[in-house]
Amino acid sequence: MSSLARGPAQILLNSSVFQYAAIGAGVFFIVPDQVKANFETLIKQALLNIPSRPTLQRQSDQSLSNPPIVIHTTNDISSKGSSIFATVFTYVAGAAVCWGAYVMVTNSLFIPEAIKEMFPVTRNFFESTSKALGMAVLNVKEVLEEKILGLSKKQDQLGEKQDDTQKNVLDLKGELSGARGDLSLLGNSLGRCE
Repeated sequence: MSSLARGPAQILLNSSVFQYAAIGAGVFFIVPDQVKANFETLIKQALLNIPSRPTLQRQSDQSLSNPPIVIHTTNDISSKGSSIFATVFTYVAGAAVCWGAYVMVTNSLFIPEAIKEMFPVTRNFFESTSKALGMAVLNVKEVLEEKILGLSKKQDQLGEKQDDTQKNVLDLKGELSGARGDLSLLGNSLGRCE
């Protein structure tokens, strides 16, 4: 792994859940005002069951003759629990749909490769790609070993042929020096005969 993924960052990058959480935190740090404005009321409703307050209109806009409408409801503990459950379920289902759409989009074929390179890499994809790369390197190594072994055999054969050729050349040199000696003797004999 690279130096970025050592220490505490390694724990975060081991799981795609932590990668998605890091992306969500990144969105919060990039646009904190929008995130805070949109999700502050949602979090209060989900965790504290505090209804959001409607904006108050100025009294001049309201008619003084009409009294405010008051609706009386019973405050059941079971209804609070079900409303909290419904709110949490709605948010969890919405988040699941968002992440599901994200996964579908990242695996789709119509997105250009340049954009896909910006998406986080899951550990399974990284491991499968690393394994495929390792197998390719091993295959190249085996092919190169076979080629080098074939070259060394050919080199040995050429070396043997070169040794035979050198031996033949040396034998021919010896025969030539013998022939020179014979020619000089023949020349001397002819000189005497004249």
